[in-house]
Amino acid sequence: MAPVHIAASPTDHPVMRSQINVLDDGIIVALFFNHMVIDGTGIGALLESLAACCNGTTCIPCNIECEQNTRENLLLTLERNKMPGHPEIRSPPILEVPTGTGHEEVHDSLLLDYKFFISGTKIKLLREHIQNLGSGFVSEDDILTAILWTCLGRSRPHRLSQGGLPASVCKLQRVVNVRHKLRPHVSPYYLGNCFIMLNEALTTVELGQEASDSETGEQAFARQIAPVARLLRSRLDKVDDLFIRDYLSHYETASDWANTSVHEPDVAVTSIRRLNIYGEYFGPILGKVEDFEMLPYMNPEGVCTIMPHRRAGDDAWEVGVTLGREDMERLRKNVKWRWLVDRESPLQVFEGHHVV
Repeated sequence: MAPVHIAASPTDHPVMRSQINVLDDGIIVALFFNHMVIDGTGIGALLESLAACCNGTTCIPCNIECEQNTRENLLLTLERNKMPGHPEIRSPPILEVPTGTGHEEVHDSLLLDYKFFISGTKIKLLREHIQNLGSGFVSEDDILTAILWTCLGRSRPHRLSQGGLPASVCKLQRVVNVRHKLRPHVSPYYLGNCFIMLNEALTTVELGQEASDSETGEQAFARQIAPVARLLRSRLDKVDDLFIRDYLSHYETASDWANTSVHEPDVAVTSIRRLNIYGEYFGPILGKVEDFEMLPYMNPEGVCTIMPHRRAGDDAWEVGVTLGREDMERLRKNVKWRWLVDRESPLQVFEGHHVV
């Protein structure tokens, strides 16, 4: 989720960089991935292949043939959209920015990063209430995204007047993996980017009024977020092969970034919960992953990352959130948010260490 001015920089960046620290009781593997080339699902496939190499499996999930065939199919997808009368295909838009070193400061001391462990039992309870309120399927992911949009939208009042929209409008960007939506399907082991960004905008009133003093329970909360969750599900249900082709073609015809879906919203939600990182087996010596951390080095304000599910029997939703200090404090004091969160922990990677 790099800011646009960094993503569009002409400075070359490696696709992947790694560092391994060997300790007495295990190893720490630090991996850097260029999100302009590889997405979260691709990273998961790469880690699965790395585990296969470590445990001696003869069949590696990732292979060059899959990469080549997928890229050819994706290019053909764009070619099919070059119909008579369509605008001339241009090179992808380039942002005019000074040539940098590739180490421009993005994440400074004004931003805080927190990891929140949200009760899976309460998410299931909210889903049950929402399903009882009316017809139509909504997933737990839809509900959590609606909660993040609603709670963060109320925590960032000074940011809600940007982009020419009314001051009461809050913009959401939801990152969606579309490998299984394309025709033909894209392999789940394809390493390259294969996602789209769905942009939504609702007023703070549409995001739901705070419950009255007589409505402080989970049923009132479910009524508040139900229409938001249903909106997210209806948008997701409309994503099909034709939708994706049209979406991708906009990048080929756009003359500047304003004509694409690449914007910095008030709230951005991306999910890697389905990545089986904690289930991978790296052989008899290394075993399984003990802990997985994603450092928010390039995260702008408002980015929420739903982290991988840890283990069977642990139904908690682990969410990393990046916000300004005052906004983070407002979020942590939000009554509904406090009801949902079992525990929280700040990331202090970017804090200075003072030697006494």
